[in-house]
Amino acid sequence: MKINWDISEIRNNIAELKHLQSIETSLEKQEAIAWQIQKYQDMLCTIYRKQSNAPILDTEKMNLDEVADIFFENTFLKKDYFLIDLLVYSWPIIQPFHEDESELTTIICNNQQLIQKTESFLKKYTTPNIYQQYLTFKQQNPHYLQIKKDNWDLGYSGLTYIDYILKKKYVLLLRSNTFYDLVTLPHELFHVLFDDFNHYLTLHNQIYYSHEVEGSFANFLAIDFYEQTLPEISLEAAKTFLSNYKDNIYSLIIGSSYLQAINFKKQFRLNKFNKILNFWNAPIPTSIAEIKNYMSSNCGKIINYALSYLASLDLFEIYKKDPEFAFYLLGNIRYSLKEDNILKILRRNHITFMDDNFTNLKAYVKKIERQ
Repeated sequence: MKINWDISEIRNNIAELKHLQSIETSLEKQEAIAWQIQKYQDMLCTIYRKQSNAPILDTEKMNLDEVADIFFENTFLKKDYFLIDLLVYSWPIIQPFHEDESELTTIICNNQQLIQKTESFLKKYTTPNIYQQYLTFKQQNPHYLQIKKDNWDLGYSGLTYIDYILKKKYVLLLRSNTFYDLVTLPHELFHVLFDDFNHYLTLHNQIYYSHEVEGSFANFLAIDFYEQTLPEISLEAAKTFLSNYKDNIYSLIIGSSYLQAINFKKQFRLNKFNKILNFWNAPIPTSIAEIKNYMSSNCGKIINYALSYLASLDLFEIYKKDPEFAFYLLGNIRYSLKEDNILKILRRNHITFMDDNFTNLKAYVKKIERQ
């Protein structure tokens, strides 16, 4: 059974946005509308399997300083350097962990079965109010979901498109017939359920770093949901996401080490770079290309995913004792608007990893290694 977006609906959205753009007098709002139009055009490209107009960065052709500028892309991120220090101190905990290199288990499951499994998960693992919110959203937006078999050329397994102008939400799932299918749909639906269109209020402050918490929380819940019925699949997912966290922390170590290893003339000092990596007992890249590989992503994006992983792991431990309270705290974190210090927001909502030396992460790593 094919699950597709309504192409005419998307085109109507583009037409409505273009009209709003034509009568808008604020240049800033015109640019915001143009950005949203581009997102809908990207959706159409996905439907027709065309290349998006979004620029592709070729880090191989850049020098290290240029790659570093991309790594610390937004100036406000440089003020948040303390977050990098916080995160890299978890490195000794995860440094010994190694993910299995074997191929992922194949899952035989059609689209309708996948949706049914996901709805069973939502009904069992969320609150009645949240589940009803999902049912209402689905009824009001019958074409919100696009499911495709894909080879992941785009580098991800799912995406939530949020139209902050017209207040609409759409989900894309790129199927691989692996555990990603079972976890990605809940992940994206949590974005749908816990995004209140506050994007413009969070774009230039630390609340930005909270916008993957609900997705990462969904990952932990889905892993737990499938642990009884599909234990091998559940373990594969847990190991993969922990490995992704490890890669993110290593990227932060590389980025911050590079900045410490250059002098005022921007001359790269490889010996000092290696010395810093040795301090963290981290692998030393064998080439400049390998260094660039670990610095090819935006630093803010990496911080976002790493913080969200740790915060949602703490939330998951709270959930096991009191599910409703965990969702209450998640809502507090995601809908915070008055305070832009992310650690204060997390502390106020019972997130403890930054103060208890990553207690839950240590326990989680040990649990996975025992299985």
